[in-house]
Parts: sequence; C-alpha cells; structure tokens
Amino acid sequence: MLFFRKLEAAYYSVKANLNTDLQEADMRVEISKLKLLSEMVAYANRYEYLNHKRTKQKMKAFLSSKYDYAGVAKALGISRNSLEVSVTRASKKLELRLGSALDRVLAGDVDGAAKEFLIGTGQLLPRSGFVEGALRLLPEPKECPGVDWSVAQPELRLLKLLHSETLSGLIQGHDNERLQMILFILFGHDGKYATERGNLIQYFNEEIDVAEVIQSFQADTIYNISSLNRENVVD
Repeated sequence: MLFFRKLEAAYYSVKANLNTDLQEADMRVEISKLKLLSEMVAYANRYEYLNHKRTKQKMKAFLSSKYDYAGVAKALGISRNSLEVSVTRASKKLELRLGSALDRVLAGDVDGAAKEFLIGTGQLLPRSGFVEGALRLLPEPKECPGVDWSVAQPELRLLKLLHSETLSGLIQGHDNERLQMILFILFGHDGKYATERGNLIQYFNEEIDVAEVIQSFQADTIYNISSLNRENVVD
C-alpha cells in the first residue's frame, strides 16, 4: 500500500473515533492523535521530502485526483508507468520520514509519535545535543556498510560522553565552588593566580599530572615543582 493511502486511512479512522461515545481520557488521546496526524498530512502536502520541482507537480496532481493514475498521466502528457514510478519513489521517501511516527500513532503512543515526527522531518536535530565544538573533532559522517556493530560499544560510549545531557549529569556530581574557583583561575585575568593558571594550562596540555596541579595550589611559594624542568635539576 502507498504510504499516502496509509496516512489518509489513519487520519480518517481517528477522525471518525471523535464521533463515537468515548470516555474523556480516551477522547483526549484521540484528539492528540488527530492533531499530530494533521501535522503529518500538512508535511506531506508541502512536498519538502522531494527534490525536483517536476516530481512535486506530479505528486500534487496525483494526490489531488485521489489516486487517478490514468487521468493524471494523460493530463501531464506522460506515461502511466512513468507516473507510477514517481509516485512509488515519493511514497517511499515520505515513509522514511513519517513511517515510524505513524506506526506509533496507530499503536497509541502519541508522545513517542510526536518525537519520531520531529526527528523524521529534521525538526529535532541530534547535533544540537552535542557539546559545542565536539563534533569538529570527529570524522565526517559517512555511510560505512561494513561496520562491525558487535564491537561498536566504545564509539557509542564516546559519543554519549560528548552529549550535553551526559556532561550535565557528570557536572552535577561535583562540587560547585571548586569548579567555580578552577574556572575563575583558568579564564580570569587576576595576576595573583598567574602561576596557577599556567599550571592548569600545562595540565590540560598533558604536560603535568593532576597531583602536581594540586600540589602547586597548596604551595606557599611561587617556585612550585611544575614550573621546573626537572631533567636539568642537579641535587
């Protein structure tokens, strides 16, 4: 079945349910379904999922005709077979974007359907959840059919670590005042913390370890061990 027909059937089925004697809670669910299905129909009618103007014209004429292949083909001066190919391709493209959402609507999962609709239509971009600048450090997206998913856990964990929700959880598990002080030293311009700032920069550049940073913060002298080239020190 064409996805266009499936979407239309779902819309009219839910709309018909509103004319039945439903409990208040069930009625609210059906209204939510119809609202989301209306958004899906509106998306289908915008033809944003199609690339070529000519294909959009074909689909607009075809759907307006209520699936009249012969009549539309004749009106457009093309063969029926050509129109059928265009319609089938357009249907598959739309299903790729709305198929999961429609399945969830039919299963009664309106919240899940709404999320799938936003994802499928590009309104909820996964990129927006990643820490700013993190994606620039990663390789460009590319389809790699030969990937062995059985050993992909490290890569998935890495990407999850770079996601803002994961980092937010990690931050909440640390002392707020200590974080504030470290950030003040690192990004501030107070001259009395110049040595500590230098040590932090060395730490983030992996030139010294965290124990040396802590030791320098606790030292009473500006001549802390992290600022020395220990290879040149003679006992």
